[in-house]
This record gives sequence, C-alpha cells and structure tokens, in this order.
Amino acid sequence: MKEEAYIQYQVVNVLSLYASRMNFVFFSVPNEGTLMASAGKDLYKVINHLKKLGMTPGVSDLIIIKDGKTHCLEIKSKTGSLSENQSIFASNAVAAGALYNYCNSFLEVMEILKKWGIIPCN
Repeated sequence: MKEEAYIQYQVVNVLSLYASRMNFVFFSVPNEGTLMASAGKDLYKVINHLKKLGMTPGVSDLIIIKDGKTHCLEIKSKTGSLSENQSIFASNAVAAGALYNYCNSFLEVMEILKKWGIIPCN
C-alpha cells in the first residue's frame, strides 16, 4: 500500500468518528491514479467515461463540508508535492471560496483539521 493511501485510511477513520458529532460530511474523490492501479485493460475506456461524467484531474483526495464551507484536502507522502493539475485545482478551489491544504503526514493533517474546526483541538 502506498504511503499516501495509508495516511488517507487513517484520516478517514478519524473523520468517520467525528462526522456526526461535529456536524460535517466528507467524501473521497477517486482519481486517475487510483483507477490506473485497478482498471486493468479497460483503463482508458473507464477513464474516458468518467471524464465525460465530470471527473476532473487534480481534484483533492478528500472534500469536507462543514458550516457552509468546503474544505479540500490533498494527502501526499513525506516527499510528495502537488502535480500541475493539483496546483491548478487548488488555485481554482481557493478562488471559488474553498479552503485548501495539502499535507505530507498524518500529524500534519490532524493539525489542519483542528485549525479548520473539523475535529476538536483537545
């Protein structure tokens, strides 16, 4: 399992614990990278179909909606950085009024979630 996926599993577990108590919803956005690992020989057919349905390159790994605000969270490995498409999405999301952050560790994600008021600070 890739480091990014492992971090995201941990984050989803935490978000699942707090979602109803802290009154927010969240969801993951499967992307081309995830699909490439699982689609096999029909990869291009699947990706083309999903793009026609609105799949957008660079969309954040997790989207959280709380108190009328959209929070976009991209999860990277320790040495990971944003792709060009992810940088473009980040700029567009912020311009549209969303909060955006990318994190390189589980602890960094927890700090951002606390800062955003998604999970309690204690």
